[in-house]
Amino acid sequence: MTYDPISRVLIYLTIKRDLKILSVVTNYQKIVSKDVTWFRYSFYHKSIYFVTSENKFCYSNLLEKPSCNPSPIAILQSIIDLKNSKAYFLTKKRVLIVKSFVKDLTNMQTLTEIHLVSNFAVFDNHLYFLAEGRLMYRNLDKINENVKLSETYHFNRMQIHRVALQSYQHACDHLNCQFMYQPTSDTEVICGCPSFTTKVDNRCECPVDRPDCLVPHCAGFQCKNAKCLLNNVLCNGVNDCNDGSDEVNCPKTCSAKSHLCKGECISNDTVCDHELEEEPKRKDVRAFYIPLIVFACLFFCSILIYLIYRFKGRQVELGSNHTMRYNVQANLCIVESTRATTDQNTAT
Repeated sequence: MTYDPISRVLIYLTIKRDLKILSVVTNYQKIVSKDVTWFRYSFYHKSIYFVTSENKFCYSNLLEKPSCNPSPIAILQSIIDLKNSKAYFLTKKRVLIVKSFVKDLTNMQTLTEIHLVSNFAVFDNHLYFLAEGRLMYRNLDKINENVKLSETYHFNRMQIHRVALQSYQHACDHLNCQFMYQPTSDTEVICGCPSFTTKVDNRCECPVDRPDCLVPHCAGFQCKNAKCLLNNVLCNGVNDCNDGSDEVNCPKTCSAKSHLCKGECISNDTVCDHELEEEPKRKDVRAFYIPLIVFACLFFCSILIYLIYRFKGRQVELGSNHTMRYNVQANLCIVESTRATTDQNTAT
């Protein structure tokens, strides 16, 4: 998990491997991608880098749609530095590969490879990495020169933190963003909205056919006026939403210092852990799979019946060629009769 003090968001990976961004100011959240195995947020580049379970390396700004590309080799980590036209890949064999590109990532040239690397971080052309627990530095303008930064300590993790030289508190409070705050430079912060909405006066307007498009992105209590609050405001006699929607249809009213959670009044210091239900599967998807399963069952049953029939028929055919033996006592007469049909006459 990473916290950006400028945009005041948490970037974290869930147990279901969903990469999410959560604003601690507006309580809105955004799913960046699913099936993520690793991620890193760069304060310097204001970008998110991550690797998926399909071995794709991806990058994006906070609210932009990620750009993903398949990797020809198995990778653990990746960083795409668009400003300096360099790409960094840490493979599963612990090899850090540094590549350069001109316009896009389809044609990259390898600059250098460093072995036995467990972690790395980049600042412009300054590369910091851990090799067998040692903290190392390399200036990429001098490709083959490594500098050992520590002799006595053994490191297993590293990260470069960006420090804000000025406070954005006043700017953020003045903007009063609905969804999230987004830094555009070292001196400017704007209001950001999801790509499926339209930003109008720092508000995120949903499409006409999806008026409640922001509801699934609220990590707390969704007010009718589209405000998203912490989930500790329900049915306590206080109009927290300013439209009364948090005090509607209450089975009982709690005190002002508590709120209703799962039918019980609990302290405002505790947030209700109610989660939004996942979107149900579409009916047309179920309608496709059910006939397919029935057809598969009928097909395999018919194959089984056919095999049993052939096996029984084979047993009868083999039995007709066997010699018939009888156990009889003395002085008994056995008469056998065989009937054969030809194309002329019938003989017995």
